Amino acid sequence: MDDYTRYIILSHIYWSENEITVEKLKEVASEIKGKDIFMPVDAQKVNLKLGINILYKEEITLDDYQKIKFLSFNFSYKIIDLSFVRYCSNLEEVDVHCFKLENLEAFRENRLLKKISASNNNIANIEALFEHHNLEHVILENNPPLSLKPLAHLTKINTLDICLIDDESYVLNLVKLNSNCKVNYITNGGPTDSDNFIFNYYQIIIKKTENQIEINIKKIETTTIYTIETKITKKLQKDK
Repeated sequence: MDDYTRYIILSHIYWSENEITVEKLKEVASEIKGKDIFMPVDAQKVNLKLGINILYKEEITLDDYQKIKFLSFNFSYKIIDLSFVRYCSNLEEVDVHCFKLENLEAFRENRLLKKISASNNNIANIEALFEHHNLEHVILENNPPLSLKPLAHLTKINTLDICLIDDESYVLNLVKLNSNCKVNYITNGGPTDSDNFIFNYYQIIIKKTENQIEINIKKIETTTIYTIETKITKKLQKDK
């Protein structure tokens, strides 16, 4: 393990031990960026701003890894090896944007995860999340087209933001199983009733509460976007 990776891990151990939240860290990072928007902000700069001195530790034990409740790789200025993540058995939240990930295998063993945010990667397979029954928030925007089948049976999903999907039936199943949720995805479009008028894609946002379902559809054809909104009350659903 290189020293920088070790520093990132030790920082997360310290933050979790001292109940320093992701929100607090992002607030500090925003303050630093406010002085220079082009300045990359990593764990070292955030710790310096907070007056934290991370002590070097040669051996990181299993007990140390189990203290980590969240991992935010936004505080790493370079891509690091994620093989250590499987030891973080109490991990509940992950931010891993722009990490050139092609799948989520690194998080397969982290079944206590409640939130995973992995936008702007190359993820085309999320089968590693199949047994993650505690998942509440899944953010996978700006990734290649993928299947939602590994998530379709989960019952605690509150938020799902995803890009192009291959089968909407899995979305419908997920919405059916979760009484309060918001799902945002893109699906392929096609010809309309108007001659020579084609929408390439549809962006669909479904908001479901115990009382109603709200469906927001954006038909996208180059730069032309407009919205159709439909609300279905719980009473109407029963009447059907």
